[in-house]
This record gives sequence, C-alpha cells and structure tokens, in this order.
Amino acid sequence: MQAYFWSLSIGCFATLTALLTSPVIARAANSFLLQVEGTLTQDDQSSAEDGRLFDIHEFIGEAGQTVSITLESIDFNTYLVLTNTEGDVLAENDNIGNDNAHSFLRITLPESGSYQVRVFTTNPDFLGNYHLKVVTDDTSAPLLSERASQQVEANRLLLQGNDSLNRSDFSAAQQLWQEALKIYQSIQDFRGEANAVGNLGNIYFRLGEYEQAINAHLKSLELAQSIGHRQGEANALGSLGLVYFGLNQYAKAIEFYQQQLAITKSIEDLPGEAIALGNLGVAYWRLGNYTQAINFSEQQLKIAKTLGNQQGVANALGNLGLIHDSLGMYERAISFYQRSLDIKQTLGDRQGIANVLGNSGNTQIKLGNYEQAIALNEQSLKIFREIGNQQSEATVLGSMGSAYFRLGDHAKSIELFEEYLEIANTIDDRLGAATALDSLGIVNNQIGQYPNAIEFYQQSLTLMRSVGFRQGEASSLSNLGNVLINSRQFSQAESTLQQSIELFEALRTDLPDNQLISLLDTQSAAYAHLGRALIEQDKTEEALITAERARARAFALQLASRLQDINDRELQTSEALDLPSLSNIQKTARDTDTTIVEYALIFNQTLHIWVVSPSGKIEFRTVEFDGAENSTLANINTLNSLLSNSTRQLSTLDNVISDTRATINVIGTNTNTDQLKELHQLLIAPIADLLPNNPTDKVAFIP
Repeated sequence: MQAYFWSLSIGCFATLTALLTSPVIARAANSFLLQVEGTLTQDDQSSAEDGRLFDIHEFIGEAGQTVSITLESIDFNTYLVLTNTEGDVLAENDNIGNDNAHSFLRITLPESGSYQVRVFTTNPDFLGNYHLKVVTDDTSAPLLSERASQQVEANRLLLQGNDSLNRSDFSAAQQLWQEALKIYQSIQDFRGEANAVGNLGNIYFRLGEYEQAINAHLKSLELAQSIGHRQGEANALGSLGLVYFGLNQYAKAIEFYQQQLAITKSIEDLPGEAIALGNLGVAYWRLGNYTQAINFSEQQLKIAKTLGNQQGVANALGNLGLIHDSLGMYERAISFYQRSLDIKQTLGDRQGIANVLGNSGNTQIKLGNYEQAIALNEQSLKIFREIGNQQSEATVLGSMGSAYFRLGDHAKSIELFEEYLEIANTIDDRLGAATALDSLGIVNNQIGQYPNAIEFYQQSLTLMRSVGFRQGEASSLSNLGNVLINSRQFSQAESTLQQSIELFEALRTDLPDNQLISLLDTQSAAYAHLGRALIEQDKTEEALITAERARARAFALQLASRLQDINDRELQTSEALDLPSLSNIQKTARDTDTTIVEYALIFNQTLHIWVVSPSGKIEFRTVEFDGAENSTLANINTLNSLLSNSTRQLSTLDNVISDTRATINVIGTNTNTDQLKELHQLLIAPIADLLPNNPTDKVAFIP
C-alpha cells in the first residue's frame, strides 16, 4: 500500500476573513513612506499577460533615497513589483526565502517623485489579506512583523518535520509538527493549522492509532473547508481514505478517494490527482476488482511520468506488481517490483524499499523460490523494525512463515504465524489477523490437526467478511472445504466450496484474456477441492459439471469480451456466460453424434475421466498417481498448460511437441513410441471399453 503524506507548498494559502483597514501613508519623519493593511479580492485588477490579480499603492520618494519594501501575507503567495508612474518595472521579488511566501526588496530610488508598488498573488485562486510597508533605510523597524516572523518559524518546523518523516523518524516529525501547530494556532493561521493537524494525523496512522488519525484528518478537513482551501480539502479526504483503508474498510476508503480525485481534477492538481488514482487502484485491488485496479494504476503511472515524479512512478509500478501478482502473473509482477525497487533505492525511501522487498518475497514464494523469498523478507523485516512499522513487520513475518512451511519446517512456520497474529491483534489489524489465522489453518491441516485447522479457518472467515475482503474470504472458504474433506465431512465441504467458487467467479469480470486465465490458475484449487468432495459422495455427474465450470467460465468471458457491439448489461446476461449444465453436455453429444471424453487433474494425485456417449449416458473412471514425479504426469501438465494458455512455466513444452510430432509424422519406421504408449496407458486404457469400436465414429477429447 502506498502512503499519502501532505505535500506542502508553503505559501499557497487560502482566504481568511477579511480585515481590511484604510491605507496609512506616512512621511520620512517616522521613517515609514507607506504602510498598508489590504486585501486582494476577485474584484481587483488583473494582469493582461497571465491573469494574476493585483493592487496598486503609491508613495513619494526622493532621488538617491534607499528604501526597503516588505510584503507579507499568510493567505497567499506574494509577488512584489516596484514601478515608476509610467509602469516601467524598477525591481521585483518573489519570496524572501524558501520557507515563506513573503516578498522583500531594497532599492535606491533613481529620481524624486511618485512610485507604485504592485501587490500580486502568484495564483488567482488564492487571495486574502496582506501587509505592505515601505521604509527608509535609516529605520530600525524589523524586516517582518512579529506575526509574520512566527509564521515563518512555523513553516520552517513543518518542512523540518517532513524531512524527519522522509528519514522515517516518526518521533522527531511528530514533535516538530506539534510545535508548528501551537504557533499556527497562536497567530490564527488556519491553513497552517490544517497542514500541521493533517501531518499529525498521518503520524497517528503510521503508528496504528486510527481513531486519533481520523479525528485529526476530520479537523483538518473542517479547517480547510472553512477557509475555502480546496487543496487542503483534497489532502484531508485522501488521508481519511488511507486510514479507512488501513482499517480494511475499502468501500469507505473509495468514497473518500473519489472525492479527493474530483477536487484535484477541478483545481488541476496533477500530482494530487496521481496520488488519488493510485489510492483508488490499491483499494479496488483489495476488493478484487482488478480491471479498475489496473486502470487507475496505469493512469497514476502516466501522470507521474509526465510530471517526472520518480516517487510516484515507483509507487505506481509497485501497485501494478501487486495486482499482477494477484492475477497469477508472477514474472510480470517481479518485473514491476524490480523497476520500483531501483527507483526507491535511488531516492533512499526506506519504507518503500522494505515494501517492495516484502512484496517480491511473496511472489518468489508462489514461484517456489523459498530460500530467495526468506532472504528478501529478512531484509524487509530489518527495515520495518528499525523504523517502527508494526503492521508491515507483521505482514513480513507471515510471508516468512509461508516460506518455511513450504520448506517443510512446520514448527518454524507456526512460530512465525503466531507472532504475526499477536502483532495484528495488538494493533487491531483485522485483515492481518485473518491472514495469520488462515495460515495457521493451513499448517494444522498439513500436519493432520484437522479440528484446529477448522477453528482457525472459521475465525479467519469471520474477520475476512467483517472487512469486506472478498478474495480472502473465497480463499479461506476453499481452504476450509479442503480440511472438511480431510475430516470426511463431505456434504459440509461441498456447500463451503460452492460458496468459495461463487465468490471467485464474482471477482472475475471484465478482464483481458491473459489476466482471466492467470486468475483462474490461482483459483483452481477451489474447483479441484469441490470435485473431490463430489466424487467422495458418488456425485460423479455433478463433479463433471464442476470440471466443466472451471474452464467454461473463463472461456465464455473471453468470448463475450470480444463482442464489442454489446454493452455491459448484455454481456452479463449473455447465454455465453451461462453456467454449464449436464443436459447441455448430453445434448451436444447427441446432436453431434460424438463421444465426449473429459479429463480433470486433481492436485497431481488423481486423474478424473468422464465419458459421455451419443446416447447421453455418462461413465466415470479415476486414475491414481504415485506422485508428481511421474514423467507422464509431467507431460500432461505441460500439455494442459499449452492448451489453456496458462502462465505456468512450459520448460518441457518443446520436447513434448517435437517428440510427439516426430512420432506421428514418421510412418512405417521403427520410431521410438514410448511416449505415446505411456500417454495411451494413462489416458486411453482406463476408458478403452467405453470408446466406440467403429473407427469412423467421432470422439472429442477435452484435456
């Protein structure tokens, strides 16, 4: 998850309540040539060149006289111009320094007579009060008023706090922002107060103090709205979205992000728009809406590149890595992560580096590179502990537990998952706790502790549902169905797995072909488990429908997605999307006078085979394997990968194709046919008695 922190542009302030007083013009007797308390409004003059609003004030000076001109405002970013009465520019100044919006210049007047001081705002959207003074150089009057000096100091503290935050020194940042807040409140600088309160809210969020974070951001939002500060509103709304995202309330987070996006577009704030788009992408990812997630993340990446914002580019690449990982496109995910990591390391973003390392470790687990995954996660864990990010620390512990589990070290994995759960409960991270419980269920199922596993999965399900994480809920249901089968509770397993599949299928809409199939790969376990549960209950025909459903849904969506002349509603109600039925399969066999043979491989352990004759009669056979090392089984997996266009590695594909073609094409020679004989023994021999004897009869094999 990318974090959004306030991007302060000191000096871009909004309008305060007007306190206009009449100009006071003084002669050199008291060293003041001009002193004005004024207000820029929409009714003031505007520059013909760029539309900036300005006021004009005059003073009388003498040739050779050196004067100092100071323009102060805590409402807008000032720009100061001195001209003669003909409008010729004699001097101009933007900011006194990098940490304030006040302007100052000193000049020796070329002649005696009238001079004009023009008070500009750099942005016509930001108006309000200002203080202007022109003094002779022999005065002892301070350069800035006491109020303006305090505001400059508060701005300095705010920027210093940002530097501390960038170094992940949360304690120092919090202290600096609290000091700045006190100053802003004492001088009634409401915009500065909104910025400081919002920054403190981000610190509370990082520390897991969500209630305090929400209160701070609501206060910041209220202050921004009270002074018409649209940028501040957008910042506060985005920060509120982040907090609710941290609470796993994704729909609520999206509401705030959408409001943030609308404001950033209305004020043409491209950096803010990119941040809002990125946050929306991550929220939709968590809800399982991958089409929207990719769409928003790609928009974020495009804007970040346009702006030359390397941090934004890195965040967008990281988000795309997460989404493609969820789609089962692991190599592509790693490519995104590596590009993001390169940028994060260049920027010295420790939090970002740790995030990318951890995400890369997760993907390496899915690729079977467990030692590499542990090494990446250990680097990530070290950084998170150093910067005090408990939520991310817990997540990395869970990833390491998964790697050790796959290495067969069950005791170590349980230890890590329990530590993960303890931290998640401490910081009230419900999604983290749900994930830890689900992981503990997996280990207990593996070691045969089925009652414990069932209890862990049920607790996980409750939490997944409470936070609305649909993909997590579907996965937990699939895992629960598996352990119920192992406990020989087949009917309950069937019901549970049907729920899992319905949830998975609800996630899988509107995706491009390659993403549809990749996502199906990650969800195939639920279909396989359901097939097992049905076969155990002698529901062989229902199991055939499940096997067909596992592949037909993705195919139908691909087919429908190519029908460009129908709208979304028609797409969802199209006959192409209807679930497969037994009667349809039998009708196909009868209408085409074809024997249909369908296969389903269950976890590299069992091969299910159905034969549907032209009469509609259905026969079922099963073949058990000794293990996944069987060479023929490897060939089946390779061919399945080819025919389903899966994202799995196809390392033996060339050999399978070349060997098979050579065997088929070379007729009448002593060609080695061991491979074909082995495949025949496995795929054909178990059903040979069910196949037609007439060589002209049609047979359709569905791999």
